[in-house]
Order: sequence, then C-alpha cells, then structure tokens
Amino acid sequence: MKVVIGDEVFVPGNLKPQKTVCSDKDSEQSIQHSTALDYAADGSGLVPGISRLRCGNAKWGLRHIDAGHGDGKDGDHSWRNIVQKHMPPGTGWEEFMVFSYKAILGDPSYSSYAEDNDSYRYTAPVKIIQNGKVKRTYHPLILVSADSYNVITAYPRK
Repeated sequence: MKVVIGDEVFVPGNLKPQKTVCSDKDSEQSIQHSTALDYAADGSGLVPGISRLRCGNAKWGLRHIDAGHGDGKDGDHSWRNIVQKHMPPGTGWEEFMVFSYKAILGDPSYSSYAEDNDSYRYTAPVKIIQNGKVKRTYHPLILVSADSYNVITAYPRK
C-alpha cells in the first residue's frame, strides 16, 4: 500500500506526531510552514506564498482540525478513519494530515478564493494505491486565511 499526491509519496514515520508540540495555551505556535499558491494583489493569477499550520484553537489550526476532522466522528471526513482503514499500524493521523497539507499546498490541482470567509481553498487528489491499483481517491480541502495565511482547517473528502 502507498499513498500518492502528485509526485509525492507518503512514508509513515517521516514526521513526528504534531500534537505533541502544541502547548496548552499557545495558539500562535507554528507547526509547519508550507509553500502555497496565492492570488496576486492585482488579480493577475496565482503566485507563490507561505501558509502556516499553527496550533490554533477551536475555530482554526491543528486544534480545530483535531476536534472537527481528526477524531473519527466524521466518517470519511476524518483523517483518523482514513489512517485506520488504509495505513500501517502506528501511523498517526496528524502525520498523514501534515503530509497531505504540504503536498497539496505545494502543488494544488485546484485553488480558489472564497470571498464569504476571506480564505483560499486548495485541493488535490490523494490516491491510496494497493497492489498497483488505485483503491480509493480522496480530495482533501485545505482552507487558508487570506488575512493571516494561517491554515483554518483541512479535511478529507471523497
């Protein structure tokens, strides 16, 4: 079994579990930086930029992702459920989510600006491959604040 996003292949164990680096009170603590594409100020198209996955709180960041999309209650919208179904034992959902976040923002197949909540939305297919065949494809959605460039949320979709 392997997981592929574009040219990136997920290798469990390459990233330490992200939850362990969030202190109890520091919402601004940065977890990961990733290159993303951003809309140019003049509206001429997408340009490289930086987004930040921070610890956050109940409304944004890793804590929000954990509470809303990491816990397994969302079915196929849960990182934990995907990891339990398709990954080797011991693989952390945070590790898989961070890999997906970085790969998608580095080379999204689709991006758009959402005026209703002033955020950028990015996605790309995540392919679960077993015995040389695509077993399942997910299309995670990554939302990044246009104001702070912090990741608001990230969740898998079919």
